[in-house]
Amino acid sequence: MSPYNASKFVVNGITRSAAMEYGKHGIRINALCPGMTAPPFIETFFETSPEQAKLVEASIPLGVVAQPEDQGNATVWLCSEQTRMITGIILPVDGGVPSG
Repeated sequence: MSPYNASKFVVNGITRSAAMEYGKHGIRINALCPGMTAPPFIETFFETSPEQAKLVEASIPLGVVAQPEDQGNATVWLCSEQTRMITGIILPVDGGVPSG
């Protein structure tokens, strides 16, 4: 887990540093941190392994696995004018799973 967690901290640091560096050029930089997301192949796996699906869902505080649209909606929102003053954030879209 150490290399995985270290890589997450690197992304966070680069996001914040780049936001500070490029903000003066009107460029906003944010990071979307997706949690467990169920594209069609995961949905198929869960259909064939309902016990595994229940275990995964039980590990997510909101109790559901994200859909690709959940990640997309968060991305579209971050790119919208509604967030024109948001830069340098790390936005978890993970149903409340604690990150490392």
